[in-house]
Amino acid sequence: MLLRVEQCTAYRELLRGKIPTGRIPDKCLRISRNAKNQPIGTRTAAIADLEDLFMAHDSSLTGVERFLAPDDIIVSKTDTAGRITYANPIFLQIAGYTEEELLSKAHNIVRHPRMPRCVFKFLWDTIQGGDEVFAYVLNRAKNGDHYWVFAHVTPTRNSRGHICGYHSSRRAPDRAAIAAITPLYDMLLAEEAKHRTPREQWEASLQLLVKALQQRGLAYEEFIFTLSGAAV
Repeated sequence: MLLRVEQCTAYRELLRGKIPTGRIPDKCLRISRNAKNQPIGTRTAAIADLEDLFMAHDSSLTGVERFLAPDDIIVSKTDTAGRITYANPIFLQIAGYTEEELLSKAHNIVRHPRMPRCVFKFLWDTIQGGDEVFAYVLNRAKNGDHYWVFAHVTPTRNSRGHICGYHSSRRAPDRAAIAAITPLYDMLLAEEAKHRTPREQWEASLQLLVKALQQRGLAYEEFIFTLSGAAV
């Protein structure tokens, strides 16, 4: 959905941290259109692509890993759009943000560019469909450090049974599980690198993920729990 963003003055200011993505002008975004030139995308979706591109260009990664203590549990809550409504002290501590910096921000503020897009696509499709999901996730701290988590994400429902948000708890993963899943993530990232737009990337890598699971004869959740130490 992106057009001219690399040359756009607003995009360059975004890279320098001078303006938020919400102030990117429409002229720097391309909304997807059908054969009749009717818009089929949204500004929100285009800005999400822009945020992804911004993170992909981020050169501030340190390569330093942070670790959760065995008893630590990160807890966060979001609204249905993925904006953070609650972050517990352990989340603030390991991610290096203040509560004010996180509240109302998109949860992908901690997304690490070395996480395959298709994993998040699968995660969002699952919880938006009303089911829980488990995943091994590599996150990015504010200063560019990284940390691994074993995440459990569930939909939150109101008194009428409608999904009104999402709840995530993350704990320290078993290191053998990280060693086991990293080659798969690397393969998915290599596939995504062949494609230009975020949508093309997750579509291609998701097909590869499905194929890999089929070759193992496992559903996604079964695969996750075959990895060492993935006990909830």
